[in-house]
Amino acid sequence: MMKTIKFVCIVVVLVLSVFVLFACEGGQVGRSAFDIWLEAGNVGTEADFLQWLRGSAGQDGEDGKDGLSAFEIWLAAGNIGDEEYFLEWLRRPPVVISNFTLSFNGTNFDCITLPKGAPIWQPSSPTRINFKFDGWYTDGDFEMQVIFPFVLDDDTVLYAKWSAGMVSAGNFHTLKIDAEGSLWAWGSNNAGQIGDGTQVARYLPVRIMRCTLFFHVSAGNLHSLAIDTCGNLWAWGYNGNGRLGDGTLIMRRTPVKIKQGTLFSHVSAGENHSVAIDRQGNLWAWGSNNFGGLGDGTTTNRHYPIRIMNGIRIFYISAGSWHSLAIDNDGNLWVWGDNRNGQLGDGTMEDRHLPVRIEFEK
Repeated sequence: MMKTIKFVCIVVVLVLSVFVLFACEGGQVGRSAFDIWLEAGNVGTEADFLQWLRGSAGQDGEDGKDGLSAFEIWLAAGNIGDEEYFLEWLRRPPVVISNFTLSFNGTNFDCITLPKGAPIWQPSSPTRINFKFDGWYTDGDFEMQVIFPFVLDDDTVLYAKWSAGMVSAGNFHTLKIDAEGSLWAWGSNNAGQIGDGTQVARYLPVRIMRCTLFFHVSAGNLHSLAIDTCGNLWAWGYNGNGRLGDGTLIMRRTPVKIKQGTLFSHVSAGENHSVAIDRQGNLWAWGSNNFGGLGDGTTTNRHYPIRIMNGIRIFYISAGSWHSLAIDNDGNLWVWGDNRNGQLGDGTMEDRHLPVRIEFEK
């Protein structure tokens, strides 16, 4: 009998401890264990909740009328651990918890004060005119993106990353992707490089492919290239030497999809040729191959993308008039093509039909 009374007393103490700890530590921002209990469909006061909690803990985690045990309420409050850790946690005496400040850089959000150990759930996305919100980061260089929820254990600043789309200037026309991903074009249109189905010059921006969103664009001499948010590559305009990459020499007044089945991450339109990187880091080139600007070891024009630099993952590319440059994932610079003015930087004026790596003196 005395053992039974002692066990009940221990349970009551533990239940009271967990109730106090729930009240002190809370759970998700602004939600206590009592709040979660109410949200589960229960009706009653905090005293009713305490009585329910006693019954749940006293029955070794048996579910209450709403199907949630004390352990599950503890988890729902934002805590992490198994039942063994939960029981150990129950035995801890209530402590005074330090408060920390969570602030939001790059927004008009107010700072908030939260207790140490409080889980931080993803806040609503901020808004900014003419900009797109790209997520929360823990550093101003935007290298460490926040994964929610996370536990607050110090004063913390969340940095909002914004993007304003992208713009590219060709010889006589311009392409722009706005913050929402819409594609716009304006300027000379004598070869259909605007992509609106005409050859009429546009003195104001016109939207291209209204039902498709884009994230990367590049304007060449008389042709245009763009990658949509799914990774599909599109090309339009003048197709001399096969610079569009659709396997023909036909001028295109509206965008056509290039190399279907391959998803791309970066593209560059030169004056007479094009280069692109797919999502695996493979490099592709097509169009005019005068002076070896495609880097395949020949001077043969290519009307369809061909893969070059097999085995080397590429990070960034740029196409010039007759030459090309690429940076690999290790930061090495590679160049090839026309070198009549020393534009390759290899110390010679010899054309390169294959990529050569450029060394920089320390």
